[in-house]
Amino acid sequence: MSSPKPHPENKLWHATKMIASLASFILTLLVFLLVASIALNFFSSMFSQEIQSGNIAVIPLKGIIMTGQDFSESIDSEEIIEFIEEANEDSSIKAIILDINSPGGTPVASEEIASAIKKANKTTVAVIRDVGASGAYWVASATDQIWANNMSITGSIGVIGSYLEFAKFTQDWNLTYRRLVGGKNKDIGDPLAELTPEKEALLQNQINLMHTYFIQAVAENRNLSVEQVQELADGRTYLGSQAKELGLIDSIGNMNDALETLEKQLNITAKTIVYEHRADVFDILNRFSTQSMQALGKGIGAGLLSRQRLLT
Repeated sequence: MSSPKPHPENKLWHATKMIASLASFILTLLVFLLVASIALNFFSSMFSQEIQSGNIAVIPLKGIIMTGQDFSESIDSEEIIEFIEEANEDSSIKAIILDINSPGGTPVASEEIASAIKKANKTTVAVIRDVGASGAYWVASATDQIWANNMSITGSIGVIGSYLEFAKFTQDWNLTYRRLVGGKNKDIGDPLAELTPEKEALLQNQINLMHTYFIQAVAENRNLSVEQVQELADGRTYLGSQAKELGLIDSIGNMNDALETLEKQLNITAKTIVYEHRADVFDILNRFSTQSMQALGKGIGAGLLSRQRLLT
């Protein structure tokens, strides 16, 4: 005699219960890991701050330079300025090195950092790794010495304000752009609005003016004439070896070379201390919440479907 088949409603109930149990387990595990992560970061931060010491401040400048950290790969100019000021006020710090690997960023953020560097009353050095171009080069130019590899990408003394325009696209697809502005030039740069010759001229004038500020800053920082920099400031990049010949950098070398030179100049034994972003509770919660939701979604999905089906 064959056994009765389980009722579909019972199967659904068991599946739902299994999913709920799995979700509960994952959430409990995530809460535990969150608490452990916060505690670990807190105590490791306290411990590292207590024992970390040195006489050369190294400040990483890696990513896109912005006023505020809009995404994980960006550099917050305010934080970098705080590091520079903190190192400058520390009597045990004899020099400040900017460890640069950045394609540039916004003009305001770059100028703010450059200004902070120039206000420091200690020896400042820029070490350009793969790239130190555009706004990052603006920052580097404000230091006392610039080091780069022969193959580092430097320069790019220029300003860009290009964008995609969809005005013709909307017309072709019978979409209507309802223009509601207070001030005839309020929607300059709006990709849905047509850029008229008059508006384009206004934008270009602003870009040209920012370019002039950039050129003047580099000329002053590098002890070059404005005319010399203008010849180099067509937006192109230069390899480190070319930049050395053109006077855009001082020396070819790496971090160790820069440290050895500082030791001779300052008559010290160099010991570096890295100034970098210290993750606080909110950073941890933000990062962890994103990872948690991804893990939870994967966990529930794995409970419903096989791995093979998820990949198809």
